[in-house]
Amino acid sequence: MFTLTIRAQAGSQLVDGVAAYLNFDPALLQVQAVTNGSALPVQIQNQFNNSAGTVDFAAGAFSSFPSGIFDVAYARLQAIAASAGAPVTFNRSTPRRSDVTFGGASVLGAVNDALVI
Repeated sequence: MFTLTIRAQAGSQLVDGVAAYLNFDPALLQVQAVTNGSALPVQIQNQFNNSAGTVDFAAGAFSSFPSGIFDVAYARLQAIAASAGAPVTFNRSTPRRSDVTFGGASVLGAVNDALVI
């Protein structure tokens, strides 16, 4: 079992919301739990589906907006089969579009997917 950290690197940009929609191979990985980081205290969505291979997480803040580098959420996963590597990717299309926002506008520059070995 291991923990995958979903982290924002906002620099000096203030952030009021993050939506992280992840995809993974359910034949290789299973999610045990997803927990909120402390920077965005209002949890909006927190669900996962091990049959579909998805994590849907969103959180925000109404004040004390974070900037810099902060942890959005933590997904505890279990490898259930051996592989050369299991990709975990951010979904980038509607309706499960990963995004970082401030003031109702997207401030997302880029996302970095992961490869679990």
